[in-house]
Amino acid sequence: MKRLIAAAALTAIILISCISGSMLVGKNSEYINSLVTDCENSYKQNRNEAVQLSEKLEKEWQSKETLMTAYSNRGYIEDIKISIAKLAPYAESDKENDFLSECKTIKIILSQIKNDQAISLQSFL
Repeated sequence: MKRLIAAAALTAIILISCISGSMLVGKNSEYINSLVTDCENSYKQNRNEAVQLSEKLEKEWQSKETLMTAYSNRGYIEDIKISIAKLAPYAESDKENDFLSECKTIKIILSQIKNDQAISLQSFL
């Protein structure tokens, strides 16, 4: 009986961890994704504003990065960090294709992180 109680408690802890991780990653991914979209839209209209938004995005990512690292692949986190760091210089140097490419890369990686955290039997076990 003691083993069943311990197993149930561990299962509950794992389930709670999976659910909270999925919610945290989903919320942060959506927020960062919206900032990237704002950067893309502002780049097409006002490049100076795009530079400022890119810098804001970098600061926001630094605050979210530590929370996301606990639930995500470290390689994905580093790739996003590198892509975000490239945005401001690309916006300043009028490299439109490179800027938009990095924005798309960030969105794809965020989508992959979110999909990896989807609650399923595989992620639970």
